[in-house]
Amino acid sequence: MSPPLVDIAFDYVDPGSWMVLLRLDAGVPGVELDPSRIRWRPLEFRTPEEAPLDAGDAAWRALHEGLRTEVEAMGLSLRMPTRVPRTRKAHELAFHARERDRFAAVHRALFRAHFSEGLDLGRVDVLSRVAENAGLDPAEARTVLGVDRFRDAVVAERTALLEAGVRGVPTVWSGAEVQQVEEARVEGYHGAQSFAEALGSVLRIREHDGGRNADPTTREI
Repeated sequence: MSPPLVDIAFDYVDPGSWMVLLRLDAGVPGVELDPSRIRWRPLEFRTPEEAPLDAGDAAWRALHEGLRTEVEAMGLSLRMPTRVPRTRKAHELAFHARERDRFAAVHRALFRAHFSEGLDLGRVDVLSRVAENAGLDPAEARTVLGVDRFRDAVVAERTALLEAGVRGVPTVWSGAEVQQVEEARVEGYHGAQSFAEALGSVLRIREHDGGRNADPTTREI
C-alpha cells in the first residue's frame, strides 16, 4: 500500500484547520490530490492539564472574524464560540470512527458542530449525538468515550508531532514519515490563493526529489 501523500496536523476548534478541510473538499486550483492520500493528524490545542483557551482573547476573535467572509462565501456559517472546549474526546471519537469506517463523515460533522452549530465538543452527550448523526451507534460511542479507549492514541499523536517539529495547527506537509516534516511544510491558513500556491509548491518539491532530499523550507499558508 502506498504511504499517505499529505499529512495534516489539525484541531477541531481551529478555524484554520476547518478552512483547510473546506478548501480541499472544494478542490484546490492547480492541485490534484486524492482524498484517500490525506492523513489527518490530531494535535490538541490544549491538553486537559493545561488552561483552556480564552474565547474572548482579541487575537483569537480576530482569527475567526478574518475568515468569516470566506466561510460565508462558501454557503456556510461561522459562529463565534463563547468558549473553547478541550478536544481530546472529539479526537477520541474520530479514532473510533476510523475503526468503523466513518471517519470522513464524523470528521466533517465535528468541525460543523463547533463552528456552525456552536456545540460543546468537550461533552460526551454532544459527541454521541454527533456520532449518531454521522452514522455511528451513539451508545457504543458513549461507551468508547467513557472508558477513554483512544486516549493514548490521541496523546501519542500529539507527542509525535511536537517531537517532529510541528509548531501548531494547521500544518500541512508531504511525506510518508512524520520525521520528514522539516523538509517541506506549510503552516497556518491565510486565504485560498496563498493556500493553493503553498500546497502546490510543497507537492512539487516532494515530487521532484521523490520525498527524500527536499530543501528544509517552511511556507505560511
